[in-house]
Amino acid sequence: MTNITIRKTQKSDIPQIAEILLYAFQAVYAKKISEEVLRESVAKQIENYEQRKFNTNGSMHYVAVHEKKAVAFVIGKTSEKSSLEYYKTKGFAELMSISIVPEYQRKGLGKRLFEFIANKFKKLGFVKMVIGTNMDNLQARRAYESWGGVLDTAYERPFEACGQSFIEVFYVFDI
Repeated sequence: MTNITIRKTQKSDIPQIAEILLYAFQAVYAKKISEEVLRESVAKQIENYEQRKFNTNGSMHYVAVHEKKAVAFVIGKTSEKSSLEYYKTKGFAELMSISIVPEYQRKGLGKRLFEFIANKFKKLGFVKMVIGTNMDNLQARRAYESWGGVLDTAYERPFEACGQSFIEVFYVFDI
């Protein structure tokens, strides 16, 4: 995938990030959650984004841009910023999210973003990285496995999204 640049997220990217998030939520939760609830959930997340300081103290936010439009994003956190206590105590970096608009999926962009953030963590001295996903998100799970992730069968947890309960599973990567 040429003509795509990866750069630090800026506040001006937030409207496009909202679109990307909505696509991602629709892909994962549309069969279980109404469109209205999905949009409300994305709106709440965007409120949190507007208050965030991007790329500070162990928090990494990047967007992939094609023709001046954000088409994907990746978020990572160093272990001290991670919300995953189980992995935090092991010193793992956390790949929080990779989200891509549908027309850019299955073209290598996800792997490119994965490698980009893994290299950032590696430069900081991390040797392991983890990402969690909804147990039912088979597309993401297949991608993580194809990138070398190993399902951690010793740990999973319930989580809530859009007012519904789900199970989150975790993939561990050597970086």
